[in-house]
Amino acid sequence: MAGFSKQVALLLGAIVPTLAAPTTPQHGSAVPGKYIVKVKPELTETDFEGQVQWVADVHKRSVSRRDAAGLQKTFSFDGFKAYTGEFDDSTLALIKANESVLIVEPDLVVNPLDEFVIQENAEFNLALLSSLKGFGSREAVNPYVYDESAGTGQFAYVVDTGIYVEHEDFGGRAFKGYNARPEIPWRDDFGHGTHCAGTVGSSTYGVAKNVTIFDVKVLDQNGFGTISNMLDGYTWVVNNATAEGRIGKSLVSMSLGWPRSEIINDAVQAAYEAGLLTVVSAGNDFGDPYNKSPASAPQALTVGSTTYQRARAPYSNAGPLIDIWAAGSEVRSLATAQGRTSVKSGTSMSTPAVAGLVAYLRALHGGLEDPAAAVAKLKELALRDVVSDVKGSPNLFAHNGAAAEA
Repeated sequence: MAGFSKQVALLLGAIVPTLAAPTTPQHGSAVPGKYIVKVKPELTETDFEGQVQWVADVHKRSVSRRDAAGLQKTFSFDGFKAYTGEFDDSTLALIKANESVLIVEPDLVVNPLDEFVIQENAEFNLALLSSLKGFGSREAVNPYVYDESAGTGQFAYVVDTGIYVEHEDFGGRAFKGYNARPEIPWRDDFGHGTHCAGTVGSSTYGVAKNVTIFDVKVLDQNGFGTISNMLDGYTWVVNNATAEGRIGKSLVSMSLGWPRSEIINDAVQAAYEAGLLTVVSAGNDFGDPYNKSPASAPQALTVGSTTYQRARAPYSNAGPLIDIWAAGSEVRSLATAQGRTSVKSGTSMSTPAVAGLVAYLRALHGGLEDPAAAVAKLKELALRDVVSDVKGSPNLFAHNGAAAEA
């Protein structure tokens, strides 16, 4: 289903190293006066347009609206319809009372999932995907064994800070897809998105070395934004993959997280039911992903982070909602300049490795277009009971099925 009316973009969810000034947005804080409204997904496009017009009319009639902007953007794809805007209390009360409205949530700011460190020799994260054992040393030289198909014919949408698509290590397979932040330049001034995309599918540091990558920018140059931006980019992804006839060959890699949101979780479910798998980070809160979204979405593929020794990384969230583990500490990938790389740590780094692995397995085995089938194959090949200190999580470590000796 094609997405419809899109007005102005706002801010979204994030990743940032330090909070330098008192005005810097705080993780989980609400954007004053801004809300996200989910309506009944069975509404027709005509009915949804009518609902949106009704909201606009109510806002115009409100005597207390003052400087509230009103309706700002809509989100619509198969099985999911919502809108966002800035509403005064009287308008919000009428919205909540409308029979077509299911959920109203504040628009939240999110910030860093990762710590960023520059070190040398960190390609172990790839080798672990084809090794039967962990490594005694992070600097150990170990092979990454993989089939030459390497994600051919598959598509990965990286929803993040942008991607330096010109990096030579992408080999011309990375493209600009959608910018949900048109008020700022469409480039990766933060480096997080480029690093994640490099792990998905760059020639040197990528898991699926032949996959096609699309840049979906939802975060600014400081790694900040709001849920609304993420919904904007995510809606474009679902509609684009559907319109291009590649939904069963596509996945979303999203290393973002914010306080639990039923609207975000519902969007992930709707995309899953439409045939699109979303791979997400568990979060770096030393806690339970139940309190995070989209990590808590039942249909999301939620990834925890380990060290090179396949021990749970101290920062990684853990619990029953974890689907699988992959190396995420001190991972080398691409930076935002030719020939440059960087090393980062976090569940943001383990997530694109699993996203790349899903693309790899789909290209290699076939018959995995359905998200459930792809996840089942991933878990079938995973190594069991090799991760230490999983704290109640399933003990499955991502593996591509090619058994290296190490």
